[in-house]
Amino acid sequence: MLVIILVEIPIDFVAYQQRQYKETAANFGVGIVHEILSRAIAIVLVLSGLSFFSTLSPLRIPVNIGTILLAILIADFIYYWNHVTEHRIRFF
Repeated sequence: MLVIILVEIPIDFVAYQQRQYKETAANFGVGIVHEILSRAIAIVLVLSGLSFFSTLSPLRIPVNIGTILLAILIADFIYYWNHVTEHRIRFF
């Protein structure tokens, strides 16, 4: 969204004679607050969900360099096969 705003501002300066700076500043402020709040809410929801479900898990996996590397390897493997599947089975 921020990229679109930054592209629109120079176009606005070139194309239009009457500018409403107060309205532009208000829209820019609302857009920034929206971005910050939506990311903060997403982070809170993800972390609260993870903490809730981690208490229900019967397994306890220690966090160390080996498990982090294994998690990255598994995520990469899943992403690769998801990507291959999307090329073979086209829905759209």
